[in-house]
Amino acid sequence: MHRINSISEFHRQLSLPAPLHPLVSVIDVAGIKPDESDIWEQFCVNFYSISLKKDVTATLKYGQHYYDFDKGTM
Repeated sequence: MHRINSISEFHRQLSLPAPLHPLVSVIDVAGIKPDESDIWEQFCVNFYSISLKKDVTATLKYGQHYYDFDKGTM
């Protein structure tokens, strides 16, 4: 599993400019196209994140359980 340890590292992985603040960033991932790297199959971020998800058809594993987003989530 690939670990992303900082917001700056996350920006680098997404080929985004450096964040304006090292602890806070807002990213609209709708326009992001991840590369073909296998890190996106399984990765862990070592920081808190808040995500607004809409019309997601995937399931995500968090801890020991899988979660779907059929009714949306934050």
